Amino acid sequence: MRTLAALLLIAAGLPATVPSQTAQGHVFEDLDGDGQRDSGEPGVPGVAVSNQREVVLTGEDGRYELPVADEAVIFVSKPSGYAVPLSEDNLPRFFYVHRPGGSPQSHYRGVDPTGPLPEAIDFPLMRREESGRFRIVVLADTQPETGNELNHLRDDVFSDFAGADCDFGLVLGDIIFDHLNLFPRYIDLIGATGIPFYHVVGNHDMNFDAPDDRHANETFIRHFGPDLCSWNHGQVHFVAIDNIIKAEGDSYSTGFDERALTWLRNDLAHVPEEHLVVICTHAPIRYQEASEGRDGHLSTDSAGLMEVLQSRGRILALSGHTHRTFHHTFGPDDGWTGPGEFRQINCATACGAWWSGPTDWRGIPVADQTDGTPNGYTFIEFDGVEYRSEFRAAGFGPGHQMRIYTPGEHRAEGENVFLVNVFDGHPGSVVTLTLDDGAPVPMERRPQQDPLAQALYGGPTDSGKPWVNPALSDHIWQVSLPEIPQPRRPHRLRIDVTQPDGRLFSQSRIFDLR
Repeated sequence: MRTLAALLLIAAGLPATVPSQTAQGHVFEDLDGDGQRDSGEPGVPGVAVSNQREVVLTGEDGRYELPVADEAVIFVSKPSGYAVPLSEDNLPRFFYVHRPGGSPQSHYRGVDPTGPLPEAIDFPLMRREESGRFRIVVLADTQPETGNELNHLRDDVFSDFAGADCDFGLVLGDIIFDHLNLFPRYIDLIGATGIPFYHVVGNHDMNFDAPDDRHANETFIRHFGPDLCSWNHGQVHFVAIDNIIKAEGDSYSTGFDERALTWLRNDLAHVPEEHLVVICTHAPIRYQEASEGRDGHLSTDSAGLMEVLQSRGRILALSGHTHRTFHHTFGPDDGWTGPGEFRQINCATACGAWWSGPTDWRGIPVADQTDGTPNGYTFIEFDGVEYRSEFRAAGFGPGHQMRIYTPGEHRAEGENVFLVNVFDGHPGSVVTLTLDDGAPVPMERRPQQDPLAQALYGGPTDSGKPWVNPALSDHIWQVSLPEIPQPRRPHRLRIDVTQPDGRLFSQSRIFDLR
């Protein structure tokens, strides 16, 4: 007679190698908030629990069983209308790490030996009223390399949104720049913002001396938990996926391996088709069109990802990694033929160009990204399955959404050429220029290098990071006016931007050509 564990593996299309143990326990409503399952605290039925491969739903009494191999991370997928416990630093605690003998030896400490599998692994949930309308803050590539750069992150970014009205936050990998001993202070600082943060692993968060990809994230797991996980809020299902595949030393590729795709397929089997699915990864699924040498580049086995997602009606992908901001809507050329919209936002990085560039009055590097976008973060507001994103430049208010260049301030060819870098520009953004009291003139999207990025990183100026160079930006618009009346007198220009979601923003400037 086949065991439950074997049947689960067969159902997942995997070899029926029976794991040595079964994890079991209850997902329960923690009425007194003490984290312990007490008499009279009811189980919560229909909640997904996973070992990062199989996914099962709790029974009417909140009980679950899962097969467990020699190592595992077992977690509960937070259902809508509930909250999970938080650490004193506001990190969600919704998982149990099973490492009987601990992590392999590494320069940076991994998971300490956990010993035998507990008789019961229970997960507490607390009821919380959740509106279908909510807001999150998203950071990509916080990436401090030193304690001083942690100070920059604290003063320039964390202080900028601390206490913001957000239900939770996301950090999309490259939390630290290789020096994983900085994790504890980073956690202290981000916890002080008062916002719970989920974290995705990046290539600079790995244990480079790990023997294989399977053990590349042990220090990350020690501090933040599973590198594959999911949670729900309102009608939105969030999925965090490790799409960094370790190779020799510090080399890697980006993509979706069999482990990630198998778990994702099993996870989504329990998510209503009409819900919005948000895929959170470090590296983008598709690199930007204007990226030198990687035009239209797709992550490894993106076809496998498309197949898993093919039936979904609405998908949003969030990523970082490239230190450039761009938007993409997937279509048949990308292998996407699903019934709904599948969009990707490659978010602005908190560290910009790796905390490089000249310093401001605070001693913090200007650190604009290599595409000219200021370092910053993104707010996303959800309403049911609809959403809208808003870029925020660190240290600036919500109105700082573009940078205008007048003739003589750039290297573009032509007469009377004006450029504008719309930091969160979409391929569908509509941009116009109005000179004095004239009629609005449409501007054309022209991918090119940002003039400020050229000045910061393209010449003899010491950026502090020798690999930083200006990169093509696909959110620069350009227009050449046939003439500028009275060119030696000052003029007023206004740029108006209409985003695809209907948002409008404008910026004016006085210039002269003397």
